[in-house]
Amino acid sequence: MLKIVQVAAIEMTHIKLLKTLNEKSVTNDIEVHCVSTFGTQQNEVKKQGVNYHNINIDRNINLISNLKSILKMVKLFKQIKPDIVHVHTPIAAVLGRIAAKIAGVPTIIYTAHGFYFHEGMSLKTYKFYFNIEKFIGKYFT
Repeated sequence: MLKIVQVAAIEMTHIKLLKTLNEKSVTNDIEVHCVSTFGTQQNEVKKQGVNYHNINIDRNINLISNLKSILKMVKLFKQIKPDIVHVHTPIAAVLGRIAAKIAGVPTIIYTAHGFYFHEGMSLKTYKFYFNIEKFIGKYFT
């Protein structure tokens, strides 16, 4: 059976953006696992027929918190042994791709939601995030 892990920072991504994909995947006998910080609507995610895992994913750059998230995801991915890790939302996408690569997941996919780049961004900030995306995209996706 094909196993997919969907990673997002918050559960609302699983509810608003991934619900149809998750439900169709489950209907087609794909084992789906969702990872995010639990909020107040865990049951809405679980109603999709998925396995839902609570891993705190800080939505800001916080090295200690981010490293903890990576380590917890590595452990989870090694247990699940997914065929695909599909990451969403900026910080979760970076952390999830690093964890999936460390765990030896064969296929890592990134769908951009909530992109960091915008017109009012300073050149310094733009270059910072651009280089992170470029590096992670090249080596971890």
